[in-house]
Amino acid sequence: MLDSTALYDAVATQDTVTLIRSAIRALLKTVDEALAAELFAVLKRDDDYISAGKPACDWDDPAAREALVDALARDAQAVLLCLDGRDLPTAVKQSAALVATVIGQDLEQREDGRDRSRS
Repeated sequence: MLDSTALYDAVATQDTVTLIRSAIRALLKTVDEALAAELFAVLKRDDDYISAGKPACDWDDPAAREALVDALARDAQAVLLCLDGRDLPTAVKQSAALVATVIGQDLEQREDGRDRSRS
């Protein structure tokens, strides 16, 4: 019998990565150039957040998957913090709410402060 736990974890993490990255991409598409520049300035991952698809990762390595999820979560939190308290157009508010929802539903914080997938 084959234990599919590792495979399930990798697939669930890929889905979480896709959701978070897609939500950030959608948010970046709704803002004007000036605000986009501010948001890109707070993003720390080496990612243009323009192209579609999953970022490169060793999906078989649990530590690599966790590091990617944590980095994406930090980028998501950074853009939300940058937008906090601003008077924003409805489309930007909705996109920011989606980012917040995705990281709120799909992530949990470990004891060391890093974020990981709830899966």
